[in-house]
Amino acid sequence: MYQMGVSSKACRQQFVQNVHHFGPWIVPLLAVGFLISGDSAFTALGIGPATSYLPAVILASMSIVALFLLRFHWPSARVRRAELAMLVLMTLLGIVLTSSLIYGTGGAYGITKVFSYWGFAWLGGILGAMIAGKKEGVPRLAWAFLLCGLALGMVGIVTVFAGVAERQLAVLGGGPNVFVRLMAFGMLSAGVVFSLPSLRRGVQWAALASGALLSVPLILSGSRGGVLAAFVASAVALLAPARSSKAIWRAKLGLGFLLIVCLAVFAVARYTSVADSISSSGTRLSHLTSDLPGSTSVAGRWEAIDAAWDMFLRSPIIGHGVGAFSVEGAYDYPHNIELELLSETGIVGFGLFAAMCLVAGRLLWRLIRSSDPALQLGGLWLLAMASMIGVAAQASGDLYASRYLFFFFGAIAGLSSTVPRPERLLEAHRDD
Repeated sequence: MYQMGVSSKACRQQFVQNVHHFGPWIVPLLAVGFLISGDSAFTALGIGPATSYLPAVILASMSIVALFLLRFHWPSARVRRAELAMLVLMTLLGIVLTSSLIYGTGGAYGITKVFSYWGFAWLGGILGAMIAGKKEGVPRLAWAFLLCGLALGMVGIVTVFAGVAERQLAVLGGGPNVFVRLMAFGMLSAGVVFSLPSLRRGVQWAALASGALLSVPLILSGSRGGVLAAFVASAVALLAPARSSKAIWRAKLGLGFLLIVCLAVFAVARYTSVADSISSSGTRLSHLTSDLPGSTSVAGRWEAIDAAWDMFLRSPIIGHGVGAFSVEGAYDYPHNIELELLSETGIVGFGLFAAMCLVAGRLLWRLIRSSDPALQLGGLWLLAMASMIGVAAQASGDLYASRYLFFFFGAIAGLSSTVPRPERLLEAHRDD
């Protein structure tokens, strides 16, 4: 019995040692895979919106595994004030969404959206906060997004030039909107990975080259909102008033280079015959290269905006219940996250989301103005990533599709909680 006890203890020690060794890479990849895989699971399994609880349960289990591994990798991690404020706001929004089912008309679709929020956005926020609660977690998250974006980007390039139709492409990655988010995340991450001082020069340049390569499938995706969001996020990061340091200047240099490359690829697709030569593949590139005024998708967006605003005016305080727009509107959601919250949860739900954005903005300012280059760099990366999905959420996707935003909100709070206390006191003194 004693020998068995010693053996069991040795096994536990070996397990913890292995997690400490591989955890810095496994946990971020698990978290990114958890965020990404939902759309692929929906499409590949042929599951419609009303029964999307199955992949949600599977992928929520992935997050629980990641949290379990985090317990061993960072056993000293504690929830701090910044993380707590953000996670409380996320929880309150979840409670509002859930309670709106009582009076709402969203039906099964509303239940699905609520379940998806708790299963992806809320759990994603917790994962983001815990991973970023240690400064070394943020660079590894950037690596994870770069690797996943590059993998999907290469799949996109191969399938487009192989003549695979959009519907077949969707089975591999959930469709163009999902592809463009991941490829934009990967491209933005490449610009920041390029500046990591701990990497060898060859690895830095390889990361930058990978980001440049991702600009090709990013444009081929044909997602106008996603491509515009990538451009805006790059510009926001370039103009961010971060404190001067070598790492920040390298990051901005990398992001500026990638923005120029992406604009050049867009110009080639727009003003040459490239779009015509691959239009037979069934991609949406023709949407991106055609004139916007008068297009059916843009007209449909305006119709959805009018419907959502009309719903808000009829019930401005508590809305019509989550999922109600799918019953009253022309689409399942208004393609704008603020109008979705206003029409379905009223000022109450929208106010909680606005508070999250304000808290995230305040914490990002603390990070990019920090005297620690690692915190500055992490803040710049999180600013670019949150800006990208935030802009995309203005014209495409719903709360579920915007789950990345809640993940980054959590990560912002987690990283901000590592700012040394004396520096926070100095910041408060400057504000006074």
